[in-house]
Amino acid sequence: LVGDAIGLADALGWDTFHLVGHAWGGAVARQVAGRRPDRLRTLSVVSTPHPVALAEARAAGPTADGDDQAARGSYMDTFRADGAEDLFLADDRALLKLMLEGSGMDPESAGHCLERATSRKALTGTLNWYRGADPGDADGVGPITTPTLYVWSTEDIALGRLAAELTADHVTGPYRFEVLEGVSHWVPEAAPELIAIVERAMSRDPAARYSTARDLAEDLRRFQSGRLVGAHRYSLRQLVRRWIRRNRTLLAAAAAAAVVAVVIGVVAIQRV
Repeated sequence: LVGDAIGLADALGWDTFHLVGHAWGGAVARQVAGRRPDRLRTLSVVSTPHPVALAEARAAGPTADGDDQAARGSYMDTFRADGAEDLFLADDRALLKLMLEGSGMDPESAGHCLERATSRKALTGTLNWYRGADPGDADGVGPITTPTLYVWSTEDIALGRLAAELTADHVTGPYRFEVLEGVSHWVPEAAPELIAIVERAMSRDPAARYSTARDLAEDLRRFQSGRLVGAHRYSLRQLVRRWIRRNRTLLAAAAAAAVVAVVIGVVAIQRV
């Protein structure tokens, strides 16, 4: 897979390039950075820790706060098992839907995933990522020297805090570690603004990038504080959902007031 990534860059005529990956894409990105640092300008990884840090977290056992990376990763045994395709296709993919939504993916995004998981062949391609993974893949991946941004989220059920924090021990180049509080494993779906910021900062078109580092920093501050960011184009649905999230207390109070008004009205009618 490292060879595939380098081969794709070669075919595009890129001597060096920025590399971004999430989940399995992040795992491949870390392998590329560890084995071919000469080809990378920067590395940005969402969710996935350094492979050696992940192995260390598994071996460490449960931490004082209950983080147990070995337990978190036990679901992979099911994904690797013979016949897993039939298990996930059964009952109109009920188990697959439960796992996607139960791990924090929003129903709309889960629906898009389910649309692509309608046959044994389609699921085999997905599950083979898990079947092909080998703990020995960490061998030979040294400290990352490439300037690195690592984004991890606190509600990730597969990848815990210990592995995320140990990753710093395996980066010798410039390193930034960002933690998204209350966000699930599905960061690209849950935080599209952050992805938009990264895409704009790394755009191949210089005119499309941030004009200054100050502009980039301002968008990051706006994202961290929950404000609208300039790099992301919001749909009406996203704007409505953001307004609802920011005004939950007001909406709850309004709903309670409406219920009280209805009750008072019913009582008044009964008295009449």
